[in-house]
Amino acid sequence: MELSGEKLGKVDKNGRFILPRSMLEELETTLPPQRKGEEKPPLKLWLAPSVDPCLWILDASEYRRMQKRLRMQEFGNRELRKLQRKFSMLTHPETPDNQGRVLIPPRLRELAGITDQVLIIGTFHRIELWDPKTFERFESGDMDMDLGQPSNAWKYDLERVLLGDRQ
Repeated sequence: MELSGEKLGKVDKNGRFILPRSMLEELETTLPPQRKGEEKPPLKLWLAPSVDPCLWILDASEYRRMQKRLRMQEFGNRELRKLQRKFSMLTHPETPDNQGRVLIPPRLRELAGITDQVLIIGTFHRIELWDPKTFERFESGDMDMDLGQPSNAWKYDLERVLLGDRQ
């Protein structure tokens, strides 16, 4: 799967945005092939917290890869169990509707600071959802994530576990 490009989208009053057609079509290539006459299965996506101040949209294989990384770690580690719990409770399965709209649950919108607009960025194997102003500050280096704050420390742990040596 090769997701790329960016698009500025609107978030409606229900918290939905329209996934760009090109990204939706690329994500649909990950669905299992269907037999002649079979109806296409629904596309299941996972909205998850990112290690940056945005959200991730993951397809089934990328979500399973992240789950595997979290499960491979030592279960006896209390901090890891907290991280597993935090990531799991903030990750939501979503299915785009017939118009390509995807719901961003309120808690995830709040986490990423997304209100009425969303910047949708294809990053090869996942999609990032950003508040446009946050993205601009983050990319310019004007944003201090302050990962040392207790409310954000879990993101550092998530980055270490999920991305490992890929950074």
